[in-house]
Amino acid sequence: VPKWSPKKQISFHKIVVPTVDTIRNAFVVTALWKEGHQVLIGGNTGSGKTLLAQSILGKIPDDQSSLTINFSATTSSGTLQAVVEGAMEKRAKNKIGPAGGKKKITVFIDDINMPRKTSLESP
Repeated sequence: VPKWSPKKQISFHKIVVPTVDTIRNAFVVTALWKEGHQVLIGGNTGSGKTLLAQSILGKIPDDQSSLTINFSATTSSGTLQAVVEGAMEKRAKNKIGPAGGKKKITVFIDDINMPRKTSLESP
């Protein structure tokens, strides 16, 4: 783990202290992503999954774009399709691609396992 000290004038809630685990996880996820593999980050609530993904998305090349989608109990397949298609543009007769002429888009779906509440559950 490299020597670390917090940046001046940073809000306390934005401070992230690198650990062996965060560095290792970032390395593995970044290596897989760079090779074009799909990556699923799992872990308990508050374990840093979203922070890890946002960190990687913040470093993507300028010729690529990213899209973050936050799932909820009411997210439907139609909603997902509309959001993804909204980030695309028509390239040719039957082809679409990332908006802005970007070559590639990385989609980050947060809370992918957000369960739908049933009528028997309390609000």
